[in-house]
Order: sequence, then structure tokens, then C-alpha cells
Amino acid sequence: MRFLKGLASSLLGLLLFFSLSTFGLAFMLNQTILNRDFVITELSKLAVSSLVRETIVRQIGQQIAQQLGQQVGQQIPGVGDRVAAAINTAIHATITELDPWTRKQVNDLVITSYDYLAGQRQNLDLVLSLDTVKYTLSKNLRQTILQTPELAQVPA
Repeated sequence: MRFLKGLASSLLGLLLFFSLSTFGLAFMLNQTILNRDFVITELSKLAVSSLVRETIVRQIGQQIAQQLGQQVGQQIPGVGDRVAAAINTAIHATITELDPWTRKQVNDLVITSYDYLAGQRQNLDLVLSLDTVKYTLSKNLRQTILQTPELAQVPA
């Protein structure tokens, strides 16, 4: 009889252990990654602008600046480096200026994703309009080029 009591006690203890472990994991996931407010709060702590700046400037900005600098440098000697610097300056200014917009877009994408996962949306439509980015970048490029007197010589 003692053996059966000990076996039942051990099995119930094991069941309790696995139940508490599973419940603890489920509770933790529900309070963290499955909670969209938590995800939005954690993403707001990230330095989004520095991540975007690092990615865009390293991959795209340098290539564009070098290519345009070489093209302009062939037409007007000695101006190519200034064109590349002006483009990099405009890209940095655009990313800094669009930091609040970028944060809002990231939050909207998270909300849309969680609504889809919760079944509140039929389709997962993650759309990010780049009209604001294009307008801001062209404005900053114009401003940077107009402030650089050497670039006024560049033919259109």
C-alpha cells in the first residue's frame, strides 16, 4: 500500500511540475511576445534611425554617391567628391528627419500583423508607402545641393 501511495504521490508531483512549467511558459509568452503592446514598447526602445541609417548608408547611399560623384566628376573635374558628400549629407538628414515617421510605420506594421494573427483581418497586408521618404529625400537633396556653391556648375 505504501508503494502505491508513493507511486501516486510521485506521479502527481511530476504532473504538477510539468503543468506549472507549461503554464509558466505560456504565461511568459502571453505577457511578452504575444502581447502587441509589449512588442511596440520594446521596438520603441530601439534606435530605429541608427539601424536604418546604418543599413541604407552602407548599402545604398555609398553606391549612389560614388556613381553620381564619378559621373559629375567626369563632366566637371574635382566636384565628384563634393557631390558624394552632399548626397551622404542629404541621406543622413532624411533619416534623422523621418525618425518619428519610421517609428509610427513600424508600430502600424506590428498592429496589422497582430490583428492578422488574432483573426481580426482576413489578409496580411503589410504596405509601407515611400512617398514621404521620396519627398523628404528630394527636399534634402535640393537643399544640400543649393547650399554647396561648387555644385551650382553642374549641368542639369
